[in-house]
Amino acid sequence: MKRDHIIEYYSGFDEWGRLEREPIEFIINMHYIKACLPATGHILDNGAGPGKYAMELARLGYQVTLSDLTPSSVDTARQKAQEFGLTKQFNGFHVLDATSLSGMADETYDASLMLGPLYHLQTEEERTAAVRELYRVTKRGGVVFVAMQSRMRMSINSLQSPQHWKPNDHMGAISSFVEKVFSIIRIKADLRGHIILIFRTLRHSWRNTDLKPLISLVHPVFGPCLRTSSNNTGKNVASMMNSFNI
Repeated sequence: MKRDHIIEYYSGFDEWGRLEREPIEFIINMHYIKACLPATGHILDNGAGPGKYAMELARLGYQVTLSDLTPSSVDTARQKAQEFGLTKQFNGFHVLDATSLSGMADETYDASLMLGPLYHLQTEEERTAAVRELYRVTKRGGVVFVAMQSRMRMSINSLQSPQHWKPNDHMGAISSFVEKVFSIIRIKADLRGHIILIFRTLRHSWRNTDLKPLISLVHPVFGPCLRTSSNNTGKNVASMMNSFNI
């Protein structure tokens, strides 16, 4: 998706209001984020929009740096911080592209969030650049939270908004899309085992929480923190994925 389209969309969209009207997503996400965060530290909320998560983290005593592609969203976040008396908890409000966090030094943050940019970055090169930048600015041993949308989620979005199909609103294009989807499913047959692992992990996480009845109601874009693992950069990855829409 072109950057100017993203900026235009979010300049006219009330993301803060959406999370207020649909609080289950925020409640569940924060439950798992808090469970995986260090007790103190400096957190980057990258692609933060108007800063709903950043404000909550600031309330909890963390130092927070906020960045987003849309200038009006960054302005809203700055205003919210002033409104809530949290400005002193913020180390900056930046208009930045997630693929290039210019001005941010290597290994600065104890934890980093990227809960939106991967929805909109359409090419593998862009997504790789965004992930690399997030790892670059996160301290060794830090925690990274990333949200993404699955192909199934995007398919459901399309089915719910047929007016956006144009110029592919004809059976030839639809049939071609379906064939590609099933081809991907065949190629990635090992995904079945991955799904089973996710559900086993979910079942384990439910033993110590009362959020089980809410999981199926969470906004389909984003799911709980399922597991933390280490990679060869020394960073910890708290995988955030929606097990119902793989």
